[in-house]
Amino acid sequence: MMFTKYLRGKGNIILTAILIVVIAAQIVFLSVSFAAFSDFLISEKLISNINGLKHYLEDSKAYSKAAAVSMAVNQDAVRAIEQRDTEELLRLFTTTHDLFRVNYYTVTDREGIVLARTHEPENYGDSVVNQQNIGDALEGKVSTCFEKGTAVRVSVRTGAPVYNADGVLIGVISAGIRFDTPEAVMDLGALFNAEVTVFFGNERIATTIVRDGHSIVGTTLDPEITDIVIRDKQEYTGDADILGERYKTFYMPLLNPQDEAFAALFIGMPMKSLQDETNLSILTGVVIVLCGIVFLLILLFRNRQEKKRLVVLAEQAEAASVAKSSFLSNMSHEIRTPMNAIIGMTYIGRSAHEADQMIYALDKIESASRHLLGVINDILDFSKIESGKFDLFMSDFDFEKMLIRVVNVSTIRVEEKKQKLTVHVDKNIPGIMHGDDQHLAQVITNLLGNAVKFTPEEGSISLHTCFLGEEDGICEIKIAVTDTGIGIGPEQQAKLFRSFQQAETGTSRKYGGTGLGLAISKSIVEKMDGRIWIESEQGKGATFAFTVKMKRGEQKDRNYERKEIDWPSIRILAVDDDEYILQDIKRIVERFGAACDVALNGASALDLVEKNGDYHLYFVDWRMPDMNGIQLTSELKKRMKEPSDAFVVMVSAAEYNMVAESAKKAGADRFLQKPIFPSIFEDIVRDYLGLADKRTEDTEIMIDGLFEGCCILLAEDVEINREIVMSLLAPTGLSIDFAENGKEAVSKFNAAPGKYDIVLMDMQMPEIDGLEATRQIRASDTPAAKSIPIVAMTANVFKEDIEKCLAAGMNSHIGKPLDFNEVIEVMQKYLSDGNA
Repeated sequence: MMFTKYLRGKGNIILTAILIVVIAAQIVFLSVSFAAFSDFLISEKLISNINGLKHYLEDSKAYSKAAAVSMAVNQDAVRAIEQRDTEELLRLFTTTHDLFRVNYYTVTDREGIVLARTHEPENYGDSVVNQQNIGDALEGKVSTCFEKGTAVRVSVRTGAPVYNADGVLIGVISAGIRFDTPEAVMDLGALFNAEVTVFFGNERIATTIVRDGHSIVGTTLDPEITDIVIRDKQEYTGDADILGERYKTFYMPLLNPQDEAFAALFIGMPMKSLQDETNLSILTGVVIVLCGIVFLLILLFRNRQEKKRLVVLAEQAEAASVAKSSFLSNMSHEIRTPMNAIIGMTYIGRSAHEADQMIYALDKIESASRHLLGVINDILDFSKIESGKFDLFMSDFDFEKMLIRVVNVSTIRVEEKKQKLTVHVDKNIPGIMHGDDQHLAQVITNLLGNAVKFTPEEGSISLHTCFLGEEDGICEIKIAVTDTGIGIGPEQQAKLFRSFQQAETGTSRKYGGTGLGLAISKSIVEKMDGRIWIESEQGKGATFAFTVKMKRGEQKDRNYERKEIDWPSIRILAVDDDEYILQDIKRIVERFGAACDVALNGASALDLVEKNGDYHLYFVDWRMPDMNGIQLTSELKKRMKEPSDAFVVMVSAAEYNMVAESAKKAGADRFLQKPIFPSIFEDIVRDYLGLADKRTEDTEIMIDGLFEGCCILLAEDVEINREIVMSLLAPTGLSIDFAENGKEAVSKFNAAPGKYDIVLMDMQMPEIDGLEATRQIRASDTPAAKSIPIVAMTANVFKEDIEKCLAAGMNSHIGKPLDFNEVIEVMQKYLSDGNA
């Protein structure tokens, strides 16, 4: 009936006829072009595997480089080389084989003499390392290497230089991955679902193509293919008959460091299996096309009201999908960035030999953890993300500390790519601002992350802040991130701030990402009454800038001219081979009113000392040509009349563990990681002057004996959480009774109601939860039941959770993970007898 009614309309008859013609034409087209399309898909499959093979070889280079470099900076390995301890070196290599996928390691001294190897010399030849060019190793180059002695090897290998604590080259560590073993070619064959053969020159040395348990491919390459692949160093693609079966084939030359093709990799895929797979794909495509057309016909039979309903549902589904994708992409980036810093710094702290090094790592872990906690708080507010809405959480925050936290989670990746990161903080920006520092940090982190990702190794990145003005107590601030990366052309710039959009498909494949970061940043910036934009040219880097408006904070701004410091009398010498960094240090120093001279190298620095006499503080870059920071520090200490009166600060973009030991031996007093911030510079000066204990702001609360004589009841079912609270509060002098569930907490309170001064109550516990336990305590007949402070100490931090706690009779709420200062402040509020 519906179809008959539908056909009554003249327009509908014409439309149906057109659809029938389209279906017929589609069937004819598919029949005619089936074979050509099949060949096209087969070629695409081969190209996909070829690209996969190239990526696999590049990954192998990266693994080989990572293995060699990581071992070269391993202090245990350095000591073993100095002591020529072969057994220790072999033990260290064994622990990293699986981690980096390498097959063998070799160590030589600086003369090329083999100290240790993980392979047998009779199998691979004694000349393996002797042919390794130490000059290449010093430059950290990755080269595809080969050997032909008593045996043949086709592998990728990296040589990395090893320096002792004094910066002297003591040897080379080589790491390699082989491709010529039966296991290696079988792994490659399984990876690409293809037959694989490795040739050395034109001689076959390993293959996956076998018959009756024996390798059956000819022992040499076809002369024509040999000329193309080995002589001309060109790739070769074609068809070939192997064992009576037609194959799609690809040959790739492998080049040694002298740019000679010494070996070749072969990939072959049987045409029959490819044809079957392709036919299935095409038939599936035909079915999908026909089903799609049928589905369109069905939709045409629906009335207008039904169409409108479907449109509304489709729009809602699309909005929900975009919101979820935006949420997942943003959270993945935001979680992984600080987690990378936490994991890396945990390893550094665990292997630390010095207290300063451990404190440094713990500070970085705390900074990254706080950043991560803010991200987790956003994740928990899932309903707002789902609907595409979010709220700003306004509070007073230290602007410079927010920048330090952001930079701290980015510096590890910056150092990995040997990039230079500089930060400029406008002195006119109020020290304390009132706004949403978590979302502001999220935007800056995203822009810095993009800059690091799209800037090549040894490139430059700058973070610049500028105070634009103030009107009616509202400050406008501009923040810009500039890089020397690949740049973006005018056509691509128009797409950047849309969801799922990137500059171009090729860039997306090379650098990854979903294209949501800038769209999310744009939403945040606009919430803060600002705007975001880009200034860039293709190949000339880019500047991403944005403005935000925030109120001044109510707290007192940082005072950079403390009366107890006579800044004009302090003489400072900064030494760095980068003139921009020198000018940045000079600008910070002069901001305080101190005097600062600069030198571009060690020799110039020594000339200034000779001319002007000893300085009070020396800021010395670790990595400089000719005379590095270690050598300069040692020489400065030798020349000083009173070495203990001068304060040498070793400055580097590298992590603490790479610099600390050699810097301390040379006489350095402190380590400072780039970039330098004014507040950190002030801390160093105060440390030098012995004024660190006199600071009046950001000083930790003096807690020793603060709550002496008080007793608390802690209701917490997780043992480690009880240990944390006990450790945090132990110095205060109070005593703690524990309850492992809500029922036990009620029982202990009723048994001794006058014993406790405060109750700290978890929400989720067995037997009865914290809310019910609080209600039972408040309902008991004991005199203290109504007046004793009960504070929620829980990971339930939603606004509705806090309201539930207060409604149950609790006095306050502390969220987990615990902020120590917040715990002490809340305790002081209710333990009046123990107030300081």
